[in-house]
Amino acid sequence: MHAVGDLHPVEPDLPDRGRPCAVGVEQHGRGRELRFIKNDLKMPYSDQVSLGFRSRFNPIELEVGYQHISSRDGFVYLLGNRRPDGSFFASGPTTGALIPQSPFPFTPPGFGSILIGDNGLKTDADSAYVKLTKPYSPTSPWSLDATYTFTEASENRTFNETFSLDFPSIDDYPTLRSAGVPRHRFVAAGSVDTPIGLTLSSKFSIEIAAVPGSTVRNQRPVPPDVRRCVP
Repeated sequence: MHAVGDLHPVEPDLPDRGRPCAVGVEQHGRGRELRFIKNDLKMPYSDQVSLGFRSRFNPIELEVGYQHISSRDGFVYLLGNRRPDGSFFASGPTTGALIPQSPFPFTPPGFGSILIGDNGLKTDADSAYVKLTKPYSPTSPWSLDATYTFTEASENRTFNETFSLDFPSIDDYPTLRSAGVPRHRFVAAGSVDTPIGLTLSSKFSIEIAAVPGSTVRNQRPVPPDVRRCVP
């Protein structure tokens, strides 16, 4: 692994009364992290498949299509801290059930948390659309372009969340419906010539987001008491 330390040394020109405080902070490891990145890190990639059909029913043009996109090996930072017995989660003193608390307080002496860079983020999206087009022509001086798109998207982390610090492995995160991709989307644009020589045009767009947090599948079993801490 490559090690990257976010170190913040004490500035030499601090006032005398500020130096003891700064030194104390450094000794307790605040503001310092150890970041390790795997040597065999993979390049993230996406695969896409698209199918479409287009036909004309004068004067209307009809188009339908389907698209599937799979993205794999996205970069993620995992928490490398562990408890004294090597575990990530602690067991309850009476029931023995796992307590959903990340081991943030258990840091190496003189440093903050350990972060491990790895692959594991993935997303899937299936989209289907229907498009109707009425072209403008001198004999029919108006146009319309309307498209409805349905998308079913899933992800094992919310988009742009690079830090995954709730579980020891990215495989422990369930695959959820994507909250950042609209499930239904409708866009329409049109124009029309007026008798006074002006052309009026307008555009309308509406989208309905998917219900966030809906579990699609778990990559591997997660104890119920721990699953509750998934954001």
